[in-house]
Amino acid sequence: MVNISSPPVPVGDEHHVYYGGSSGHHDWWIMGQKEGLDVPEAWDKHVGEYCLGLATFRRDGFVSLDAGAVREGLWVTHALRTNGRELVLNAVCGKDGYLRVEVTDADDNILEACTMQACDTFTGDDTRHRVTWKGQSRIPHTETLRLRFRMRNASLYSFGFE
Repeated sequence: MVNISSPPVPVGDEHHVYYGGSSGHHDWWIMGQKEGLDVPEAWDKHVGEYCLGLATFRRDGFVSLDAGAVREGLWVTHALRTNGRELVLNAVCGKDGYLRVEVTDADDNILEACTMQACDTFTGDDTRHRVTWKGQSRIPHTETLRLRFRMRNASLYSFGFE
């Protein structure tokens, strides 16, 4: 049996989940006894062992968009509205993996400063990687844009604008 009594706690670049665990069957006292289930705690209610545990996972690591190692993946966002001028990624790349981003306007016209070819390729593991194009991170736009991600052997957990 495992119990979680609070939501994940952000700590640096991780989420911490504190939980309690027991070797006992949590439902025996509710239904198991009526059903006649033969479990150790039926004969001795002190038989269960209880512990406190800590699970950790990367910040915003609940879900990811993944591209495998066999072929490059392409992901295009819907039009996004933002006043932010810099793109920050939470991503990790595996062996020979990479991630690049291209920025377009709402009509899918590529922004000259933010082409796929100009993007400085990300190959690491970072929860706050600032995307750059030829060393520059500023995205020149008028509030609405789209992003095109090209990736191989990589996981994208989240992105945001600053």
